[in-house]
Amino acid sequence: MTFQALAQSRSEQRDLANLTTQDFWELKNLYQSPPSKIINSNRGVESILFQSVDYRGRPTEVFAYCSNPDMLTGKISSKKYPGVMLLHGGGGKAFQEWVEKWAAQGYAAIDMDFGGKDGEGI
Repeated sequence: MTFQALAQSRSEQRDLANLTTQDFWELKNLYQSPPSKIINSNRGVESILFQSVDYRGRPTEVFAYCSNPDMLTGKISSKKYPGVMLLHGGGGKAFQEWVEKWAAQGYAAIDMDFGGKDGEGI
């Protein structure tokens, strides 16, 4: 997955839906954003699901919170921001508050939940 989705407008994202798992790991494809869908928007932070690599031949999605300074203020622009990926280990969950904090400091931020949970740890 790349971080371009937050740093650029959604219109610049490319559709990766037809890529195989092998294609997914080609370097040129890693510079494209995977297909994603917004499932909620709250206080300028979006809850999203994005396509990940297949697991045992089945498609997978990853839950994440994401935002950037424009999203927090409700602006629409194509400005690029430095990015931060908030990663954690163990059985933790994604935190909306962390994304808000980093976006308020001028970053495009994403916090992913690798455990197959949503933002509530479920």
